[in-house]
Amino acid sequence: MFRSRFLRSFPLRAARSGFAAVGLTGAVGAASLAAPMQVAESARPPAPVRGEEIAFLSLPRLHKKAVVREGVSPRILESGVGHYPSTQLPGQTGNAVLFGHRTVGAKPFADLDRLRRGDVIDVRSGAHRYRYRVRSLRVITPDRTDVLNPTPLRGGDRRTGSYLTLVTCTPRYSNARRLVAIATLDGR
Repeated sequence: MFRSRFLRSFPLRAARSGFAAVGLTGAVGAASLAAPMQVAESARPPAPVRGEEIAFLSLPRLHKKAVVREGVSPRILESGVGHYPSTQLPGQTGNAVLFGHRTVGAKPFADLDRLRRGDVIDVRSGAHRYRYRVRSLRVITPDRTDVLNPTPLRGGDRRTGSYLTLVTCTPRYSNARRLVAIATLDGR
């Protein structure tokens, strides 16, 4: 079963940060009643470390599976799929953006242009499984950074759903444009 160091180490990281101790000790009173709120606000998992495995991606139509690592350095993309660090993690509200090559290294997105509206994209992160459905494929210029926005290809920081955006170069053997597949978390 897939388990990354990031996912396995969450309880240890939480204990080191004092997360696990909040609300467990101390005097009863107003100060201890506020502790549960602090726990809830800080219950977010720690950010993954560059290069560590954070998920496993499956593209059934393309018969492709790949490990997703944190970061988009040349070394990470040579070996597979990279998660753009400032974007959400899969399953969270907002936009999880994944990059991969079409013609270099492991070529996880070699046939990304064969995806169609409604196709399934599965992401497994630890014990969690997320199913996304492709909503659109677009070709954009490399300077379009709005693909990283919480709602992809739209202005602003407003999160309007849970998105998974796959990005690769197009046409094949060129980096003139970007092929973008935008999927939404399937609520079924």
